[in-house]
Amino acid sequence: MGLLDRFIAPSNEVRLTREELLAARVTRNPGAGEEKKEDGTVVLSYPVELKGFMKILHRFSSKKNEKLVRRVELDKAGAEVWKLTDGLHTVGDIAAEMAVGYHVPAEEAERSTATYVRMLAERGLVRLVIGEPSSGLGENGTAGEK
Repeated sequence: MGLLDRFIAPSNEVRLTREELLAARVTRNPGAGEEKKEDGTVVLSYPVELKGFMKILHRFSSKKNEKLVRRVELDKAGAEVWKLTDGLHTVGDIAAEMAVGYHVPAEEAERSTATYVRMLAERGLVRLVIGEPSSGLGENGTAGEK
């Protein structure tokens, strides 16, 4: 953890059972930027929320009117996971696709996919929707949250 990371607002962590995690649908943060590259990788960008001293310091910087943005580059496997974070696929669905595509045991794919999705969630790039059927959209046509 770098010095700057200590001043970034932490995410609210919720503990899920393995079954709950695998059954959770994964939805993208609509505020996340996406840039697809020719080599199959994807660069995602997302806003950073500062807290404490870093928030005060940023007010006095020459870039105080600019939002701070972080970027993360996903390799081909990460880009495939990202492509499936459409609100219809569950973590288990994504893991099954990765197991087939990369010829790895289902359990290994579940662990790797769950870890990867958690990382995306911690960065605010995706949200996990728990306890709703995958075909159920909310009244306004968007996936609901819990």
